[in-house]
Amino acid sequence: YWESFKDELLRQEFNFQNDGAAKETLSYVEAAIQQSIGMSHEKDVLPAFSDEFGFCLYDVETEGFFPIPEAFLFLEIKDEALVDRLLQELEQPNVSFKQDSHGDVVITYLPNPLMPSLEPAYCFHDGYLLIGTSRSLIKTALATAKGQQPSLETNQGFQSVNRGLTDANNYV
Repeated sequence: YWESFKDELLRQEFNFQNDGAAKETLSYVEAAIQQSIGMSHEKDVLPAFSDEFGFCLYDVETEGFFPIPEAFLFLEIKDEALVDRLLQELEQPNVSFKQDSHGDVVITYLPNPLMPSLEPAYCFHDGYLLIGTSRSLIKTALATAKGQQPSLETNQGFQSVNRGLTDANNYV
């Protein structure tokens, strides 16, 4: 499966390299990023991140007008100060981020009084950037990472299908 997936990625990369419109669009986006933050994405931004990342779909809230997924992304980082500076660039005059904490971890979030379950948030923890759909989800992730809440590995349903999924270096 992974070999065919890799082959498909290589095919897509080849198609992209030969697509003039795609290259032009990418060049436009790169120039806009550089103008906006005053840094090159290739020389300055990408080196701040490592090669480990993951995504977690925690739940889907179905109580409101429409379903809202509760999810977070984690990215291993090499330069927390630079990544923090990049995230601060998102703050605009009419967008006011607030801060909360979970123990010694500072959580930055965008308040949403109409829908507290959709309150984009991020924090830095143990060499990772966590970005989530709400600060309560970030707090849950931090509590799980600190062993204060059960993890997926302790779930009986997960244990019944875990055939090496939690092994080191499994590329899953």
